[in-house]
Amino acid sequence: MLTLNKNFWTGGAAGSVADENTVFLMNFNSTPFVDESSNEYALTSYDDADTAQDTTDTMFSSAGSYEGPSSASDDQALQNIGQGDYIGYFADKTDPFTVELFWRQTATIVGLVVSGGYTGERTWQLSTYRSSSTSAIRWYWYNTSNTVHSLNASPWNDDGTARVSIVSGEWYYVCIRHDGTNQQVFADKASKSTARLIAERTVDSLSGEMDQNDRLVIGALPYSNSNMSDLRYPILGNIDSLRISDIARYTVDTSGSIDSIPMPTAELS
Repeated sequence: MLTLNKNFWTGGAAGSVADENTVFLMNFNSTPFVDESSNEYALTSYDDADTAQDTTDTMFSSAGSYEGPSSASDDQALQNIGQGDYIGYFADKTDPFTVELFWRQTATIVGLVVSGGYTGERTWQLSTYRSSSTSAIRWYWYNTSNTVHSLNASPWNDDGTARVSIVSGEWYYVCIRHDGTNQQVFADKASKSTARLIAERTVDSLSGEMDQNDRLVIGALPYSNSNMSDLRYPILGNIDSLRISDIARYTVDTSGSIDSIPMPTAELS
C-alpha cells in the first residue's frame, strides 16, 4: 500500500500548501515570487528572475511556474542568504529532510535546479547532467572537507530498460528523501501516480558531516563567488512547487520490485 504521512498537497489546481514541517515553499503563482512557508524568507533576484513566470507551461492548471532563460549563457537566478535553516544548516547528516519539486526541461543540457551555496561552499545540489544525447538527474552532497558524494540517478531496470527517461518538454516529479538512515532519489513523469526509486545510499556511506550553509539558490549555480556575479548552468525549462521540509516525507512502498512513493499531485490533467 502506498501511503502519505499526511495530506500535504491540498492546493488543488494552484499547487502545494505549507504545513508545520515546511521550511521553504515556492509555487511561482504570482510575481514577484515569494516563499509561502511560515518563514517567509526574502529572495534576491538576478536578471529579473523573480518575475520569470510562465503561465502556459505549468504543472497545475490555475497557476504559474518558474521559467528559466532561453539561453545557457544568460544569468538568471533567485537567492536567499543569511536567514535560513535550509538543508545545509542542519547540524548532523542523520537529520531528516525532503527536497521535492516538479521540473520540466526544454534542452538536453547541464542545468542547476536548486542548491545550498556556491562552488567552494556548496552543501548540496540538485541538477541535471548530460550523458551523450540524454539527460539525467544528479544529487550532490558535500561534507565539511568539501568531499563530494554524488548520486547519478540514471540506473536501469533488470531487463535493461531505463527507469526514468528524461524527455524534453515533459513534466517530472523529483523527490530527495533523507530519513537519517538512507538517502533516496525518487522520480518519474508527472503523468504517473507514483515516483520510482532511482538511486539510493546509506547515510553511513557519507564521510564526515554535511558542510553547513544558510544559502539557497534556485535556477543557476554561483560558480566562483558568493556575490552571484558568475552564474553558470541555468536550468533551461520550468520549476514548479518547490518545497523543502525538515522531515522525511512519505512512506516508501517496498512490496514491488522497485520501491516507490505516491506522487503528491493535486491535479494531473
